[in-house]
Amino acid sequence: LLSRNRRAAGIVHLILTAAAATALLLIGFNAVFQCGMSEAQNLVLGPLAIPLLLDGLSGLFLIVISFMAVMSALYAVRYMDHYPAYGVGGFYAAFPLFVLGMAALVVVDDLSTGFTIAWQVMTVASFFLIRYEKRNAANVKAANKYLVLMEAAWLLVLAGGFAAGGGFGDSLHAIGLKAEGLSGGGGILVFALLLLGFGLKAGVFPLGQLWLPDAHSVAPSPVSALLSGVMLKTGIFGHFRVFFFLSPAVAGFDPRLWGAVLSTIGVLTLFIGTLQSVKQSDAKRLLAYSSIG
Repeated sequence: LLSRNRRAAGIVHLILTAAAATALLLIGFNAVFQCGMSEAQNLVLGPLAIPLLLDGLSGLFLIVISFMAVMSALYAVRYMDHYPAYGVGGFYAAFPLFVLGMAALVVVDDLSTGFTIAWQVMTVASFFLIRYEKRNAANVKAANKYLVLMEAAWLLVLAGGFAAGGGFGDSLHAIGLKAEGLSGGGGILVFALLLLGFGLKAGVFPLGQLWLPDAHSVAPSPVSALLSGVMLKTGIFGHFRVFFFLSPAVAGFDPRLWGAVLSTIGVLTLFIGTLQSVKQSDAKRLLAYSSIG
């Protein structure tokens, strides 16, 4: 509504983002240090029942998301003056939706309906932010590649949840109960799908190299900060959440095998991502590869 006045739009956006972030910070702080939920509770939205779990892990991620959202919104007030040929209306519409999607993603406790809504809000909003300089063909190409791969990641996680026996609206606890009858091969399939889906989001080697450097380097800097500082970590959050909930339930789950797999992926990602970062002359690409590490 205020996009004709770039500076006023940025200041109002900062104030509203800070107000929302303050509320999320208090909620997150309360969950970490006082009374986080011990089990999921349903949020009813018309015909949909979405399980939510706000525990200490979710609260910690809400705190990080909130802090980074305010810092990025503050930086954007003057930074968006770098784009006199582009309006800021779309940017300031998509930015809070991006933050909302990330906050929702760490609170929903399913791998179907709620997860899909949160993932799509986060992904579509960030897609429009990445392609902000849409008159540049390279930027549009990078954004399109990002969108396709993030939708592929969503499908992999969705498939993992259904392969574990989950249905629409099932909480992770309910999925874990249904996964008790999985054989060794079925369990490997479930964890492989989830590992690939969340790993693609987290930017692990070699999946991160497919999209992360291009997307981060073409996005406006406040968006790059959120991509590196927060969004990648939602993939790590997904790994924490599904492995802790599902691994005790799956018969034949081998913690030594999966520990070795995750450690190997981690070492390769750290080493190769960091090695690639020191070869960069463009600051944003350097930070992108550093984020992979």
